[in-house]
Amino acid sequence: MARSVADRAGLSVSVKPQGELRHERVLDLFASAKILVGLSLSDGIGTALLDSMAMGVIPVQGLLAVMRGLANPVSRSTKSQLMR
Repeated sequence: MARSVADRAGLSVSVKPQGELRHERVLDLFASAKILVGLSLSDGIGTALLDSMAMGVIPVQGLLAVMRGLANPVSRSTKSQLMR
């Protein structure tokens, strides 16, 4: 799914399946990342989003019901300014 989204957006990404990870390892990965792209179809409480934000990562998250109260959507004009 990540490659499909990247291809449609014209992005070059590296997807590295990790399998099951301990929470500490996930936090290490967040700490080394610049952005987190959340493509999950459902997420009960949004812990990946919250953990990544706590580690200083910029989250890019699909619109899930749980996320509506945590983040503001980025408009197209704001997005184009961020991409400069």
